[in-house]
Amino acid sequence: MTNIETSPPEPIAERRAPRERLMMNAQLSWGDGAFGVEAVVTQISATGARLQLPGEPNLPSEISVEIPRRSVLRRARVVKRQGSGVTVAFLGADAAAAAAVDGAKAHEKIRLLNGEITRLKLENARLRAELVAVHGGGFEAD
Repeated sequence: MTNIETSPPEPIAERRAPRERLMMNAQLSWGDGAFGVEAVVTQISATGARLQLPGEPNLPSEISVEIPRRSVLRRARVVKRQGSGVTVAFLGADAAAAAAVDGAKAHEKIRLLNGEITRLKLENARLRAELVAVHGGGFEAD
């Protein structure tokens, strides 16, 4: 039996921002863009990201992370290396500003989703009433 060492998951209390799991292409670059490698973002938050790379790359401690589908370009510091994966922390004002924007986006998304839930509940009630009207009082919903 092989003993595989894994690091324990980071406690929720230590996380500074909510994480989103995803699979999205990214480009990492350093040396004023002279060097780079493609990666896949597997987790992202306002303050950092978890990236999977081909093989075990030799990255410098500071890189640029570009995620074209999100129009994101941020400077980052590599904080953890594990096999072909790296965790980066976004640097400076970019991280603080992004955290504020992400928080505002989350609140707006929650507000929109709550509105959609209310609309769907009303639609459900209307359809149930229509079924009762068509089929009489013997209609039983599952």
